[in-house]
Amino acid sequence: MKKIILICLFCFLILGCKQKAPDCTASETQELVINIVKEQAMEVFIGERRLREMGMSPEKIEEHKTSTINLYKERGLDINQITFNLEAIRTIKVEDNGNCLCKANLIMKGYMPNNSGEKSIPIRYTSELTDNEDEFLVTVYDF
Repeated sequence: MKKIILICLFCFLILGCKQKAPDCTASETQELVINIVKEQAMEVFIGERRLREMGMSPEKIEEHKTSTINLYKERGLDINQITFNLEAIRTIKVEDNGNCLCKANLIMKGYMPNNSGEKSIPIRYTSELTDNEDEFLVTVYDF
């Protein structure tokens, strides 16, 4: 009987230690979502994706990025002053492996080309644990 209890306890400890991805509202998940959005927003504002598609070299793209940011600053507009926050975070699905599908409202405040003030955009993102369970990945959709 003691062996059965020890085996059950051992199995419980192993299963209980299995990691899962941070949930939708975890600070590390939100931080990664915001960082991804900031990078994508900068690409949109600068037109970086279009320049890459046109075959411009990375050095020329960086020069264009710097000059565009400086042009905005000369006009009193600092793209880097736009703030991003997530609100109304919802967990849509938690898979058996612990990965999470999430929805939220992305709130952008500050100057944005062709808009000023505040803008809210619905986004989806996932929080997934890597196979070796050492890291987790966040993927942002709809932005």
